[in-house]
Order: sequence, then C-alpha cells, then structure tokens
Amino acid sequence: MVALYNDDAEQASETSPLVRDGSESRDHPESTTTQGHHPHPKFLRVAVLILASVFIIETASFMTKAPLMRLLEDVICRSYYESTSPPTLDLSLPIPEGECKAPLIQGKLAMLQGWDMVISCVPGLLLSVPYGVLADKHGRKFVLILALGGVLLSLLWTLLVLWFSHAIDIRWYLFSNVFLIIGGGSPVLRAMFFAILSDVAPEDQRTRIFSLAYASSLISTLVAIPLSWSLMKINCWIPMYVIVGLFTLGLVLCLFLPETLERSKLSSLSTENDYNPDHHHSIRSKISHVFGNIRDSLSIFESYLIFGLSIAFLLQTLHGYSLDILFQLASARFHWSLAEASFLFPISSVTTFLGLVVALPAVYHVLSTRYQMSTMTKDLLVARGSLIIYILGALAVALGAIPSFFVIGTTLYACGAGFSAALRSLVTSLVHPDEVSRLYTVLAVIETVGQISFGVLLPAALGWGLHLGGLWKGLPFLICAALFAVIGLPVWLVKEPTPEMDIHG
Repeated sequence: MVALYNDDAEQASETSPLVRDGSESRDHPESTTTQGHHPHPKFLRVAVLILASVFIIETASFMTKAPLMRLLEDVICRSYYESTSPPTLDLSLPIPEGECKAPLIQGKLAMLQGWDMVISCVPGLLLSVPYGVLADKHGRKFVLILALGGVLLSLLWTLLVLWFSHAIDIRWYLFSNVFLIIGGGSPVLRAMFFAILSDVAPEDQRTRIFSLAYASSLISTLVAIPLSWSLMKINCWIPMYVIVGLFTLGLVLCLFLPETLERSKLSSLSTENDYNPDHHHSIRSKISHVFGNIRDSLSIFESYLIFGLSIAFLLQTLHGYSLDILFQLASARFHWSLAEASFLFPISSVTTFLGLVVALPAVYHVLSTRYQMSTMTKDLLVARGSLIIYILGALAVALGAIPSFFVIGTTLYACGAGFSAALRSLVTSLVHPDEVSRLYTVLAVIETVGQISFGVLLPAALGWGLHLGGLWKGLPFLICAALFAVIGLPVWLVKEPTPEMDIHG
C-alpha cells in the first residue's frame, strides 16, 4: 500500500530535491521555487492533481487489503483441504470463508503476507537514493510515473498468479515485488508526491498542503472499505478489477502534471551532460556523496540520548504493521469475514485523524498557554502519553475476547498517533540544524529495518497464537505491548537538557 500517512513523507518534504549536495544550494539560489509567499504559477493545478491522485491511489490501496487477503486465503485453504480431503466439503465448489479460519491456514497466510512485506521493503531500501538522483536529473514527474508503473505491474502480476493458482505455486505471488524495481515502490512514490508539493507550495502554505495530503490518505478509508465490502459480497475478483482501474486512473492523472523541477536547473544539467567530459562520473559521485553522508550520520550516535530516541522510532513501524495483523486476528478470532473485519481500518483512520487535527493541537495549546512549557517538554510529555496509550491499546486488543472490547481496544490503539510526530520533533531539537538531514536519513533506515524485522516476527506470533488458542490468540499484541515498553524505555529515561548541558557529549 502506498500509505502516504507515514513519517517518511515528512522526510521527503524536508529534502527537496531528494538528493542535494551542499554546493547546489549555494550555486543555485534560485532553485527554491517557493521562496517567501510567492506561489508557483501552476500551484493550484499541481495541488489539485496531486491531492486527487493521492485520494484515488490510497482508495485503491485500502480496497486491496480485504479482497487480496481473501483470495490468498482461498488458495491456501483449498490446498489445505485437498491434502486432508474432508468428507464434508465438496472441493469442486467454492469453499465457505468460515471453513478457512483453521490455525494452520491462517498461520500460512500470515507468513506469506509477512514475507511479502519484508521483500517489498528491499527495492525502496536499495533504490531510493538512485531514484532521488534521477529525480534531480530528469525531474519529479518522470520518476513518479516510473514508480506508479512499477506498482501497477506488481498488482497485475499478483492477479495473474491468483488467476492461475490452480497450476502454479502461490509463493510466486512474492515475485510481484520484483516489479517494484521499476520506480522503487511506495517509498519513492510517496517521496515524489511530497517533493512535487514542496516544489510548488509557498512556505506559509506548505504545512497546510501536506496536512491535506495526509487527510486525503486517511479519509480514503471511508470510501475504500465500504466499497470493497459491497463488491466482495458479489465476488472477490470485482474489487480487484476496480483497484486496477483506480491505479490506472491515478497514473493517467499524473501524466497531466507539469514538471515542477526548475527548467533552468534541468537545462543546466542537460548542458552539463552534453559538454562535461567527466559527466559519466557524476551519478557515481553523487551516490558516493550521499552514502558518505550516511556514514557521517553515525557520528550523531555519539550521544546515547539521541541513539536511544532514534531506536524508539521502531515503535511507529511496529504500530503501523500491527494494524494489518489486527485485521487478520479479528477475522480469525471472531470468525468474521475479511470484508467485515476490514471495517476496523476506517475506525482506526478516523480516530487517528481526529487525534491529529483536534486532540493533539488542543493538548499542545493547553501545555503552552496554561503551563508555559517549553517545546521539548511538551514533545516529551506527548511522546510518553502516546506510548502509554499504545501499551494499553495493545493489551486491550490482545485480551479482547469479545468483539465490543476488541473494537474499543482498536480505537484506543489508534489514539497514540501523536507519538511519532512528538518523538521526531524531540530528537530533531537535540541535533544541530546542519545535522537534521543526516538524522532523517538514519531514521528512514531504522524504520525500514523495523519493517523487515516486524514483518517476520508478528506473522509468526500470529501463527503461534492461533495454534495455542484461547487468549493466546492475541499473542502478537502481547509482544507489541512488551516491545512498546522495552524499546520505548529511552523516552522515559530522557531528561530535558538545560542550556548548560552538552547534548552531544
């Protein structure tokens, strides 16, 4: 899923163009298109097209969850019953979904999707930097189209494997991630969307535009889930065809985007390419420069405080991935159809949205006006409070043996959405301004490592929990609660530095 509501998006907005060395900003002062309050001449057109594309693509992404999982579940279920040959089932007919909730089936399904999550991280991890260089050379639009094309090809391969699942191993589904090499997948796609918005938005409207993009991503669940549910009642293949159509529509809309990277910069790069005999080394040198910056970023960890808080960013990745496990757990625990369980997503999204746009600003306002707290103190309190909510929410989901308590736990679990923003603000305030870009690079790597780690751990825990039965079905969220407590420990140990303290010591 594209998932524009992600902290990596903030990183993209901070580094536009995506790969920039120090000389660029000095030699091309005119490269910032949105200095002061002067909007880009095509600001409105670009903003409308981007926000519409975000909404359409995110709608398609959320629509994918339930029907894709159901189709995968059906293939695994049919394979399971073909080997056991139960006398009560006629395998020439569609297998009822209720017969596919056996622990072994759900465990295999969770592991298949877990490995899909792990493998899907690899293209973005390896190719984000090269595609960032490409975006600086040929423009944002070119890379955006590549990324969308790769995602669409990946989806088409998935449908091909599912259609011929009677003849080929379902594990060929994992091969769909190879197509993400074209464009780099969701991380690059997300970065391009926010880089384009950053190119055209005036500085005083940038936060507002980014917030609208986040809102488009969150609100899309209110359209996607009911639409997917209604279409799945007819046939699980129908929403998949609609999803292909929506991704195609999003791609077509992006074709109408103007290039937002400055023409003067593109022209100078083109001239340099034509006449500079050393240009064939430029891409290599830029990549070497970026990876050199990543190596230099390790110096940030000379401060144990910054190191501990940076590691705590794993928890945001843990929370994000555990929501997919929550969806499958609800279906297996309460024998809900996957279409019914998918309604947990809009509950979570609406709660997160209200928390970010209503509750969190109100909390910060009260802490500022009534208690006159410093920014670091406010961030620290919000991060700690959100961490407590995460732990309580995870425990409520783990122990939620009845649907009502489970839904309450899901809602509570979504209320900790302020953790990531507060922690990012806190750790940013602890580094020098010229180290912020390097810090964000490190945080992006940490979050990707978290995706890979939790993509293996949580599906395995779900399989074990379903096998043990009873309250142990909630084992993944018991593990989540423990990880929130342990990895979040630095948030409790940190004290607000005083001006006399050397935070880098």
